Amino acid sequence: MSKLVCKYSGCHDGKDGKSKEYNVYSSDIRKKSWIEMGCCYEHYKGFQNEIAISRNKPIPYPDYIAQMIKDGVIADDTKQEDEDIENDILVD
Repeated sequence: MSKLVCKYSGCHDGKDGKSKEYNVYSSDIRKKSWIEMGCCYEHYKGFQNEIAISRNKPIPYPDYIAQMIKDGVIADDTKQEDEDIENDILVD
């Protein structure tokens, strides 16, 4: 049995709001390879998005962006984008 820590930076499911630590059997890893990176499938997807963002690659799981914003992993830049669009319109 291996003891792993969730790699998703938005994981606060462990003790004192830290990343969750969990035990996994090697047979579990063979069945669900994602379990090496996240304590749950949702956190695995969030972690994959973090990797893509850091490498400036397309985001593999765009449905999880809202949750990543809620978890404080990424900033919500939509307000700034809206202001930029308004300023462009006013300038023209």
